[in-house]
Amino acid sequence: MTSIAPFYHDTTSYDVMNRFKDQAKGKTYIISGPSAGSLSAAASRGLILDSPKRVILVGRSQSKIQPVIDELTVEYSSVHISYIRVDLADNQAVYKGAQEIKSLTDEIHGLINSAGIMAPAKYHTSKDGIEMQFASNHVEHFLLTNLLMPDIKKAQGVVTNVASGAYQVADPDFEDNNFNDGKTYNPWVAYGRSKCANIAFTVALAKRLIGSGCAAFSVNPGYVEDTPLQKNSGITSTDMAAGFNLAAQRGVVATEISPRTIEQSAATMILSVLDTKLREYSGAYLEYCQVGKPKEYATRVEIAEQLWMISESLVGEKF
Repeated sequence: MTSIAPFYHDTTSYDVMNRFKDQAKGKTYIISGPSAGSLSAAASRGLILDSPKRVILVGRSQSKIQPVIDELTVEYSSVHISYIRVDLADNQAVYKGAQEIKSLTDEIHGLINSAGIMAPAKYHTSKDGIEMQFASNHVEHFLLTNLLMPDIKKAQGVVTNVASGAYQVADPDFEDNNFNDGKTYNPWVAYGRSKCANIAFTVALAKRLIGSGCAAFSVNPGYVEDTPLQKNSGITSTDMAAGFNLAAQRGVVATEISPRTIEQSAATMILSVLDTKLREYSGAYLEYCQVGKPKEYATRVEIAEQLWMISESLVGEKF
């Protein structure tokens, strides 16, 4: 890893905010998937500590996000906290959500793409016929990011794609993202590929942001037990064991899947949008508040460009 700050494995979101006090003040941030108890909710709380101008929380279910909004609004009444419904399994819903976001702001200083699902046992597809993990974890964030890009560029903002060390459980194969219409579906392979897509998308995006003053990062927040990610995906202890077994077969070291607190996991997400010194590492994979070294296949330019073209075809638009 490359050291970029005095932060390490046990650094919390509060440590990061104390270090970068006033960096978020007066700015606008968007975070996807901040349901109560999630990493995104912890990241939202961390950023709001610094009194940004506006925080926009996006996701499919307002009932899951409203408790977070209610709590934060009471504690930080000076910050404009908004909810925008964005169903990250529906291209048209993303278009609609992007327009609603644009009605609230024309400057986005940080976009944290964090919503997603993890290894549902049964194969199913999005409204647009895309395997659900690939759709929710990558394709719709690809679309949302590009639709909001003019506002991100205006603010010289940062795009953070929340990946996972689980990208290592599968080699990328974006040509067969639907697993032969589900016939060869493996929930953990599908999850791993979607997380690899987060990393590869970041590489391709960073290339396109050169000279704009913007930056893009992928982030591995680490493994946190019993978050809404597991619960909403219907993950059982047996399912988790299968995932750990696959990771072991692929040579993933045990320290990479040891549990972390939610505040520790949110730290790198917050750091990515606040630390201006990170800009020189745009395109990097961050973990434990450091610049990490992912597997070569996850950051290979040819794979990143292939993914970009496939993603454009799936959303029906060139960016």
